[in-house]
Amino acid sequence: MKKIKDMLRKIKQSKLVALLIRYKVLQLLLPAAVIAFIYWQGRKEFRRIDWGTTLHFIRQIQPLTLLFLCSFSLLAVGVISGYDFIIRRHFRFPVGLWATFRYAWIANTSNSVIGFAGIAGAGLRTILYRKRGVSMPTIAASIAFLSTITITGLSLLAWLGILGILPMRAVLREHHWILYVVWADALFLPGFILLQRTRLFSKWFNRDKGRMDWGTIAASIGVSFLEWVFAGLTFWLIGTHLLPGLSVTQALGIFTVAAITGLVSMAPGGIGGFDLTALLGLGLLGYEPGKSAAVLVLYRLLYYILPWVIGLIMAAFEFTVGRFRADQPSATGVENVLNRWQQMWNWPGELGSLGEIGAWSLGKLVFASGFVLLLSASIPRLFSRLRIAEELLSEPLMRLSHQISVVVGLMLIVLSWGISHRIRRAYWWTLSLLGAGAVFTFIKAFDYEEAIFLLIVSLLLWISRGEFDRSAVPIRPKDAARWGLITLVVALGYIIVSTGTRPGFLKYRPSNVNVAWLINPSEQTLTAIVALVISWLMISSLFILRKR
Repeated sequence: MKKIKDMLRKIKQSKLVALLIRYKVLQLLLPAAVIAFIYWQGRKEFRRIDWGTTLHFIRQIQPLTLLFLCSFSLLAVGVISGYDFIIRRHFRFPVGLWATFRYAWIANTSNSVIGFAGIAGAGLRTILYRKRGVSMPTIAASIAFLSTITITGLSLLAWLGILGILPMRAVLREHHWILYVVWADALFLPGFILLQRTRLFSKWFNRDKGRMDWGTIAASIGVSFLEWVFAGLTFWLIGTHLLPGLSVTQALGIFTVAAITGLVSMAPGGIGGFDLTALLGLGLLGYEPGKSAAVLVLYRLLYYILPWVIGLIMAAFEFTVGRFRADQPSATGVENVLNRWQQMWNWPGELGSLGEIGAWSLGKLVFASGFVLLLSASIPRLFSRLRIAEELLSEPLMRLSHQISVVVGLMLIVLSWGISHRIRRAYWWTLSLLGAGAVFTFIKAFDYEEAIFLLIVSLLLWISRGEFDRSAVPIRPKDAARWGLITLVVALGYIIVSTGTRPGFLKYRPSNVNVAWLINPSEQTLTAIVALVISWLMISSLFILRKR
């Protein structure tokens, strides 16, 4: 025993472990290990995916169908706000209904995309509710309570699978290790019910107010159950348009097993664990990997990315001085009317006082804009639009627009750092590049969806122009190195996607569409290298001209 203790002490004191802890590498080891294990289990199915075919299936979805799927996914995300309405009522938050919904949306969508173990959502809720005068002990108790109830609904779905109501046995027979994970999640619900009757729960999660009433407990479990069911229904609705014959019970069974596996991985949104497990489950039902992957990609876009972008826009407006000032009641009704009129008359200046988190949200929107440009340039266009573009535009102009879109996309990713730090020069550069990106992404193949998104981000930046008042901020060598690494990874990703998806996609190419310039790997690689060099020159100039 003494030898074991000495060994553990030496490991804890080692420089390598200290370095790993310092850079939070240990927090990533468990998710990486779980994802690697799941990938090893399903590597055959994963390798069979033709990503070009997958993108073709996604891009062939009719606009009205896509609009319906978007609407339902946003409804499913909105259901999650029920948690905040429960804590608002139980802990008596002095917050209105609409404000509660906004806060819930911002916190939940950010937590789903970037929050490890709920940290992002907890931080945002703390800031938002503190702005409304809620005390820190009350906020801490409410967040602790939320951390215990969000899994109860998934635990209830696990019981439905164990009892045979939801079909899970095919996946569990094929991969026995998942059975233990499902049982562990199923036992959480009875454990939660027992825990909330103890003094420990009363002390830490209910602010010494005694045992929680059964109404609040039932409402919490009900909201959690609705959250997971609506997420599963979103998964099923997307599947019905790509996987004929997929029943709602089959979809919910696969979704439950995948969600539990993703939960164990502790990655944001269960990414990796959820997707690979769902791919295995759909494969056991006989669906081809390309269509199954299309369901997963579309589910990620509609249930996670789209709501998060909306949440970033809401946060950019939420974290303003004017927002909280306007929420305070005026002395008289006449003054209130005059204040409202002044706000309209002075628009957009009244909306321009962004806080640090508002600038952070805009920075992430600019980063997303760059990513959208690169993704749009790397994946094949709709052939119907290409045919029209070839009739109206010259091939050199389309090629030039494509290349400029890649360069602008990578530059926007770098400039997002300056937007987050409210640098004036970064603001003007970004505004110009967003306009150029909208023009060139439209010219290259009439991709109006991407252009509209860039213009919306431009409008948000213009509204908040008054807060970009910093001439420079300190930048450390490791900051420059980090952004250099990010741009390198993004450029390599562009090369892989642009050269890897086209063969499968072009199987569906009509004979009257000429896309030879789109499938040239050397041209794609050269475009990425040029964009990478320009972005590194920008990073170098930021570092050299940094504030000392």
